[in-house]
Amino acid sequence: MTSDQILTEQKNKNKTSLTISAVLLIAGIVLLITKQLIGGLFIVVGIILAAGLYTRFSDIKKQLQNAGGEENLDIQLSSENTSFFRDFDLAVTPDLVVIQKPAFKVYVLGKMQKFEVGIGPEGVQKALFLTEMNGTRHKIAQMQKGDGRQEAFDFLYECIRGYFSGRQNT
Repeated sequence: MTSDQILTEQKNKNKTSLTISAVLLIAGIVLLITKQLIGGLFIVVGIILAAGLYTRFSDIKKQLQNAGGEENLDIQLSSENTSFFRDFDLAVTPDLVVIQKPAFKVYVLGKMQKFEVGIGPEGVQKALFLTEMNGTRHKIAQMQKGDGRQEAFDFLYECIRGYFSGRQNT
């Protein structure tokens, strides 16, 4: 799997948002020219959508920088030590946790202080968190009891635990 494959869905969302934003802006301008005041609403909605698109694009760029660039991300993803967790839409590379959905995120394991498992009421729900040095927690996976992902969650836990125990031994 490559970074391009991971980013395809995000790129498609961005293209769709760009198309809708452009149509709204053009329709708004045409409506305003024909003296239809609703055109102003179309323009405002188009601008808001464009601003969201810019934010999403900037976030993807920032996440790629976290990974050391798209080339480094490809190297990490093609490593024989990389594990893919399709149930959670993420990959654990030797140095990174790469989340595909709902939004593309990259967490550098070396910048994390620890990992934690949160267990919900009566053990019905479990979540796996990475915690930064400043205490910021990032949920990377979540499962419900009986949803059929317990084995994948346990393997993910072991991968992350292996990284942190290996780091403490060095």
